Amino acid sequence: ILHAAAYIYYPKKLMAHEGVADRLRRNTQQLSYTLDMYPTIRSILHSVDDTYKDTNPMSKPKTADAKGCIAGVDLTSVDISDDRVVVATNLASSQIVSTKKTLKLFALMTKDVALYHRQHTRGMRRELGQGRDDEYVLQFGSCTQSTTSLCMSNFNHRDEEYFRRAVVSLRDTSISFFGGGVKRSRPVMFFVDKIGGESAIKATEKAMKIERSIAIGADKAIAMTADGDVTESLPDHSSEGSFFDLIQSVQEKLSWWKDDSPSCDGIFLYMPDMTASIENQLSNYILASMMATFMNLSMVIMDAPPDSNIKSSSPLGCPRHHHKTMPPVLSSLLRHPKWLSRSCPVPCKKNHGYSDWNALRKSSTNDIPETVCESDNGRQSHVFVMGGGETGKYFEKYFKDSMLQRPSPVAHDWALRLGAKPEEANVFSQLSGEQIWDYLGALVARSDLLRFQTWILGDVVRLIAPSYLPVNHKDIHKGVYKKKAWRFDAIQVPRGDELLSGSKTEHTPLDHYLSHFKCSDESPQTVFITTRDRKAVMKEITTLGQKNGRGQYKLGCNTFRFRFYLPVTHPPTDTSCAARYSRTVTDISRFLIFSNVRSLVGDVDSGWGRLVRTFRLKLTSGEKYDGDKSPVSLTSTKVVPGPMPPARVPGL
Repeated sequence: ILHAAAYIYYPKKLMAHEGVADRLRRNTQQLSYTLDMYPTIRSILHSVDDTYKDTNPMSKPKTADAKGCIAGVDLTSVDISDDRVVVATNLASSQIVSTKKTLKLFALMTKDVALYHRQHTRGMRRELGQGRDDEYVLQFGSCTQSTTSLCMSNFNHRDEEYFRRAVVSLRDTSISFFGGGVKRSRPVMFFVDKIGGESAIKATEKAMKIERSIAIGADKAIAMTADGDVTESLPDHSSEGSFFDLIQSVQEKLSWWKDDSPSCDGIFLYMPDMTASIENQLSNYILASMMATFMNLSMVIMDAPPDSNIKSSSPLGCPRHHHKTMPPVLSSLLRHPKWLSRSCPVPCKKNHGYSDWNALRKSSTNDIPETVCESDNGRQSHVFVMGGGETGKYFEKYFKDSMLQRPSPVAHDWALRLGAKPEEANVFSQLSGEQIWDYLGALVARSDLLRFQTWILGDVVRLIAPSYLPVNHKDIHKGVYKKKAWRFDAIQVPRGDELLSGSKTEHTPLDHYLSHFKCSDESPQTVFITTRDRKAVMKEITTLGQKNGRGQYKLGCNTFRFRFYLPVTHPPTDTSCAARYSRTVTDISRFLIFSNVRSLVGDVDSGWGRLVRTFRLKLTSGEKYDGDKSPVSLTSTKVVPGPMPPARVPGL
């Protein structure tokens, strides 16, 4: 079961060339297998001119696997990879044990550790600390030099992800010497069940595929490092048996967060779809940001050129700045933060224009398009290209399961990249299920990710000003996220038409919305109302109750003062550039208000509503998380009518 401790003396004069010695020396420092000894010795005894044709088919792994057996490999003719994984069982010895006794030993081994299962009629608690039917993690390497340590720890959930990766490597035909029979043999399937089942294995396999794709460019970047001091650190195995940090990611190879590191060697090139609705553009941008930070790539925006034909179709319309009409591109709507782009420019401008990147984006229907090209600074950049309309598809296919995976080797650092404090990142790495999405939403809301351009916010201020809302206009220019809520409340009152982006709601009396507000010492209580039928709502207001001389209404324990937008001057049928921009400013101002008001009663399940819900999330946990209380809270928000929808992925 344990690693084979083999010593082979093979005189060089008997070797066909020196390459045999080099290969054998390297292979014996890798993960060797007890069953490797037989084909290796046969090769040494019968090799002629470095070509050995074994007439025994059982010495060939794939042939042996077809017969239901496991075979080793010839260490003089095969290069053993660093990722080799082997499986072992006591099949022969178990058949000679008395029928009254049970003896079943399974092991899934890598170069550094093994997942070991022991089932026996008799336990060995006193001698080895092992029970009758349990799993253990066995450590190799420097730990085995001690005569006092058993180099063993109990198997727990922290170890599952590592061994899921081991199973993926075992089943990878490019590095494994086993056939299909061994890959789904009884020992392997036993361990698969122990580490989460086939669904968990598939999720890990997707994550590893993405990491390998990034590593292609990362290795090239490392090779081109001028000072040559970028090295891979070896895994650290503590004597306590915790080895969750075994997984060495490409982010560690590049050390992208160091000041002198090549942060622009890995690029997530985002090409927005400016023909989508404004709320979809913002959602796609958030989702792309989550994927870029998850991969630890610098996110760069590639806007369409000014001569494109999107001007007539973009919902953004024609924003103006200092009497100059801005192009209908994402950069005219948002200020892309430097912590996300890492100040990287659009890569490879010398040989890649917009049409080239767009063609690459369209070239793949399954995998995320990627390429390696030379940037203007002479370095190699590994670039992943994604369009705004493709974010949901790639998220579901490659990222969703990996982001939900716990334990995860990247969750902690991913949270840090989104602005989490170390203690918050610790909490995030412990979460599971839908809590992960709300925690991410709270981090996104606090990260100042959505920063609208100054000319957009200036027009929002001009739109809100006539409503006399108690909000400092300087706060509007600071962005979406506020530490303190604005001191007024808001309700959405649909009246016969769809509200925002297609969310239909049945007619609900106005007093039912107002009944959700708790008794307040503030008098009057300012309530901002958004509706597409202002006249109908104002008529309802007159029936609420007693009106004082200041236009305030007494209802129950509260006195309300209502505020509306001025009527929109452009009819829905007007599709001019100015009309489209006017509607954009109205929607953004409503989004900013709903995200920051003290209490909100309305929709959080439409396109805009889901964005509002994300930006009303707040972190509540500190350094400790006991699992009983949610680490995220949704600032006073009610849905009328109907229950609160479940947690959603930020950007979906």
